[in-house]
Amino acid sequence: MKRIGVITGGGDCPGLNAVLRGIVVRAVSMGTQIYGFRRGYEGLMDGGNYMRLGSEDVEDIIIQGGTILRTSRANPFARKEGTRQIVNNLNKLGCKALIVIGGHDILAITYELYKKTGLNIIFVPKSVQNGVCGTDYTFGFFSAVNYAAEAIDRLHTTARSYGRCIVVETTGQKIGWVALYAGLAGGAHAILIPEVPYDLNAVCNLVKRRKKDGKEHTIIVMSEGAAPKDRKNYRLKSVVRDEFGNESLTGASQWLAARIQETSKIDTRPVVLSSILRGGSPTAFDRILGLKFGAKAIELAEERQFGMMVSLQSTEITAIPMEDVAGKIRTVPESIYRESMLFMK
Repeated sequence: MKRIGVITGGGDCPGLNAVLRGIVVRAVSMGTQIYGFRRGYEGLMDGGNYMRLGSEDVEDIIIQGGTILRTSRANPFARKEGTRQIVNNLNKLGCKALIVIGGHDILAITYELYKKTGLNIIFVPKSVQNGVCGTDYTFGFFSAVNYAAEAIDRLHTTARSYGRCIVVETTGQKIGWVALYAGLAGGAHAILIPEVPYDLNAVCNLVKRRKKDGKEHTIIVMSEGAAPKDRKNYRLKSVVRDEFGNESLTGASQWLAARIQETSKIDTRPVVLSSILRGGSPTAFDRILGLKFGAKAIELAEERQFGMMVSLQSTEITAIPMEDVAGKIRTVPESIYRESMLFMK
C-alpha cells in the first residue's frame, strides 16, 4: 500500500491532530504516502483540495486543538454525483485506501460508501459526546469533560458569592455523556440529559428547597438537548438542519433559567459552554488515544482489513466491523443516569 487518503469529517474536537500524527508517523515508517483532503468529504468531492502529509507537517500538531485538515458536515449522498466524485478523485491520486475520522453520522455514511462503491476504507471514531458505539471511549470526550468540569468549578464560586442559581449548558443534542460526567466531576446539584426528560417542577423545587435549607447557590448542568417532560410551553430560539437531517436547537438553558427565576424568584443565569468544549488543546489521555488510533488505522490498511473501525476495548486498541455499529448512537442508559443521581443534592 503506497498511497492512502485521509479526511476528518463532522464536528471538530481535541485529539484529531493526534490521530493525524499517528497515521503519518506510522505510514512513513512503512514507506506509505499520506494525502490529506481538506474539509472532510467536501474536499474529497472537490478533488483538488488536498495536501501531501509528511513527518514535518505533523511534528508538533499533537498539542493543537481542531484539525489541520479542517472539517465539514458534507454528506456525499446528499450531493449529485458525490460518491462518483470521491471514487474518481481517489483514483486520480492513486490512493488505494481511505481513512475516515469522524463521529456517528460520518460513520453511517462511510459504511454506506464502503458498501456501494467498494472503496477500501478504515474508520477512526471521534466524538466529543462519546456517541460512537463499539468503543469504550472516543478521543475528544475527556478533553470536553475536563474543560466543562473546570468551568463548573469556577461557576460554583461566583454563584455562591451572589447566591445565584446557574444553569450550565454543555454539548449534547441527543447524547448526555458530557453533561453527566462533567456534572458529576464538578459537583453539580442537578444534571439533565436528553435521554431522560426532566420534571420542570422538580427542578424548580430543588432550587427553592436548597435556598430554604440555607444553601447559598445551585448549579444545574444540562445537555443542550435536554428537555422537559411537558413540552407544551417549551420554545427554543432557532432550528438548523445539516446535510444529515440533524436538527440543531438552541436556547435550552435560557428557557430553563427563565422558568426557574420566574418560579423561585432566585437570580438564575444561563451559561452556554457547548462550542467552547470542542476547542483547545487535548488532554494527555486524548493525545495518546489519538496517536494509537491513527497508528492502528495504518496497520489495518497495510493488512488489508478494510470495512473496519478502530476501537478501544478496555486497554487494548483493536478493530471491529463498521457494519456492527454503523447507524447506532451510544446514548446514556437510564439506569446509569439514575445511579448517578445518588450524588445530587
